[in-house]
Amino acid sequence: MVMKKYAIIDASNKAVNFVTWDGVTQVNWGTGNRAVEIPADTAYGHGWTWDGSTFVEPTPVVSVPKSITPRQCRLILLQQDLLASVEAMIAQQDEATRITWEFASEFKRDDPLLNQLGIALGLTQQQIDEFFIAAAQIA
Repeated sequence: MVMKKYAIIDASNKAVNFVTWDGVTQVNWGTGNRAVEIPADTAYGHGWTWDGSTFVEPTPVVSVPKSITPRQCRLILLQQDLLASVEAMIAQQDEATRITWEFASEFKRDDPLLNQLGIALGLTQQQIDEFFIAAAQIA
């Protein structure tokens, strides 16, 4: 009897378990689940999606950081050629806003000042989220 590797696939085509099975013995895989023989030299893992011929690795979920440092903010603005525009906008603001921009120890994602700057730059909320994600990657 030849034992082969199988993935247990749920109703949404996600791999939920892996087993060695003879392909013949009756097994209850669970309601809505099925077994799929794993092709040789195929990468796979829990949560990967079976597309009918191979496994597709899930896209990692990236969460939006709640805050970034002023350094990270300014460096990503510089990388995106937005720093000069933002500094020009800040220069036109009241003194409290300028002090906040210059001396803040962190910039929070839900900070009204940053959201106003983002909107003034024509950024969507999704783009501001992506800005924070990119900024947080700067060490």
